[in-house]
Amino acid sequence: MIWEKGIGHPFPRLLRFILLTATRRDEAAGTTWTEIDDDVWTVPAERYKTDIDFEVPLSKAAQGILREARRIKLGEKGFVFTTNGDTPISGFSKFKAHFDGLIVGRVTQRTR
Repeated sequence: MIWEKGIGHPFPRLLRFILLTATRRDEAAGTTWTEIDDDVWTVPAERYKTDIDFEVPLSKAAQGILREARRIKLGEKGFVFTTNGDTPISGFSKFKAHFDGLIVGRVTQRTR
């Protein structure tokens, strides 16, 4: 995808996963491999808005994102979306600012 250029992973992968699963940022960002069972992702109660475990069916596209992430599996804690393997992904405001800059730049180029 064109908007992925210049953005360090795993942010683009996380964004696609959120869109495909219709989940909240922190629900998805904290995903661990132990929560994935084939085509179902169980969001634990402590990370889900209703404080109950919630099963999310995974589309083929969402499963594809997980296959991509598994190839670069880092660390012992098993986070799916991580930059260091030990903690879930963070730094969302920096990513959003960068992403917004890319979008504004593309829109500006198209209007010239």
